[in-house]
Amino acid sequence: MRRWLAGFAGVALAGWTAAPATALVILSGDGAGNTTAPPEDPGWRHVGHRADGNKQSVVYLGAGWVLTARHIGPGDVVLDGATRAWRPGSAQRLGNEDGSPADLVLFRLREELPLSALPIRATPPVPGDPVLLLGRGRQRTAPTTWRGLRGFQLGTAGYLRWGTNVVERTGVTVPGPGTHTRGFLTTFSEAGATAHEAQAAPGDSGGPVFVRTGLTWELAGLAHAAAGAAGQPPDVVLFGAQTFASDLSRYKPQIDALVSSATAPGAPGRVQR
Repeated sequence: MRRWLAGFAGVALAGWTAAPATALVILSGDGAGNTTAPPEDPGWRHVGHRADGNKQSVVYLGAGWVLTARHIGPGDVVLDGATRAWRPGSAQRLGNEDGSPADLVLFRLREELPLSALPIRATPPVPGDPVLLLGRGRQRTAPTTWRGLRGFQLGTAGYLRWGTNVVERTGVTVPGPGTHTRGFLTTFSEAGATAHEAQAAPGDSGGPVFVRTGLTWELAGLAHAAAGAAGQPPDVVLFGAQTFASDLSRYKPQIDALVSSATAPGAPGRVQR
């Protein structure tokens, strides 16, 4: 199993810098591939982005509902090739067992899309579980070395991209501005890398993280944060970096309750087809 690297610290929220939201960092090929749905597609068409300039990711759950990171927030989105208007006043911010806010927000569109509902994982992932990440953060460019750590410089391209990894650690807390979120993490490794080893980069906030159970991929979390070596340049990604994702199994009861109550026949504000 790949280890948490001592000396890697300083969690920084993905997408909180001024860098443009671009694409996921992947190790395979030249880093510019994987811009179409993966062979085992868990929900490529369900992934969109905010319609404003930052283009940070959102995930369509079904029945008109969209999930994203709270620090991204609700708004009009681009999904399945078109701009979709949201319903102002529909935003529901998710919380933790102690009543504190999590970095998750659920909101509704004015229309329902002809997409199936995404299955949300009901139990926490375990270390070693296969992971599939989708995101729009900055892609890698030229190889680089910083203080003996190998990695890549970051470029700017605006494509949805997918990559792979494995769950490294569970039961972690993802800190944020005024929030903390129950989650898990993956590590960007060179030795023992997965086929399309991936790491979140600036702009990847809100991107879905799927975990495979048997033959089925389930939505296990969203990407919220990335950790790198203390003091490293902001425009590089180094091996040993970590992606922090929310554990949606911890918030699934809230999501299910909100979706079922708001979409029940006769419920006020129900989105009609």
